[in-house]
Amino acid sequence: MKRVFIISIVFLVSLNLIAITRAWLFTTNERKLDDEARKNFVGSFVRTKIGTIRYILDGKENFPLVLFVGGLTTEGTDYFERPAEEFKKAGYRTLRYDLVGRGGSERSKEFEYNSATYLLQIDELLKSLNIDGPIYLVGQSLGGGIVADWAGVHPDRVLAISIHGSAGYAPDSELVVSILRIPLVGEYLFWLFRKELTLGRVRAHFASDQPDEVIRFEQSIRRSAAFEGYYNAIFQTIKNFGATNLENVFLQLRKTDFPIQIIWGEDDRILPVEGAHVINDWLGGKAEVVSVPNVGHMVMIEGGNRTISIVIEFFNKVRLKASSNKG
Repeated sequence: MKRVFIISIVFLVSLNLIAITRAWLFTTNERKLDDEARKNFVGSFVRTKIGTIRYILDGKENFPLVLFVGGLTTEGTDYFERPAEEFKKAGYRTLRYDLVGRGGSERSKEFEYNSATYLLQIDELLKSLNIDGPIYLVGQSLGGGIVADWAGVHPDRVLAISIHGSAGYAPDSELVVSILRIPLVGEYLFWLFRKELTLGRVRAHFASDQPDEVIRFEQSIRRSAAFEGYYNAIFQTIKNFGATNLENVFLQLRKTDFPIQIIWGEDDRILPVEGAHVINDWLGGKAEVVSVPNVGHMVMIEGGNRTISIVIEFFNKVRLKASSNKG
């Protein structure tokens, strides 16, 4: 009985120490992201109900629109810079933006950073830019899960989707996520290892040596992390989005008619390669599944024009079929 009492006291004291440490960890030198700070970011900004969103809209207004949705730690506006340029050359209008909590987009402790948060951001961005017609969507990693979720809610606004190394199936990460959901303990562990989980994993996103790209993405993460709310956004997303199992999201897409493409790097070390086939099974086998050899998690970056052309060709087929049906 005495031993149980001592263990209980130690446990309670530990929780108090964690709480104190947490308060210390939240006290950082991060700057506030305001209008003055946003002048350092390339792109445009729009104020919405969910706050300010950084974006770049490019291409002729009468061209079909492709919306690019980025991953967990990166700035989508920068990640899709090269792919967007190639899509523009192929006759598409492109829209890329930073997820809330990243880059020049809004950060708030009020955000839950769950599915509802990210779907509302897309809704607000499209509404603010007066885009109401059907669109193409491309999603990288977390962005793949967001794209799938948004497409299931708005199937009438989707022409086709292409998701790459998509969130949705990561059974090996479920234990880590469960631990991070433990009050105080999870926060303490995340804040302790936050840089290892972001900057420390950049190299693992590539199958081959990509020093220039590694530096570019490390700079992108540092730029986002220099402002309040970045690490909180990452932490809350890991806890609340449910990215390790999005079976219900993909099952919902079985009922839809728009074409779906899944692309995966054969040497992906971030999310399991078999995820492509598991997700396609949830979709009822309706997706076009493409494996890209000698490529890791960032398929549009490491795969370059190889991967970009695969997506463009997929969307072109959809455009051609739509034109034929109209004729």
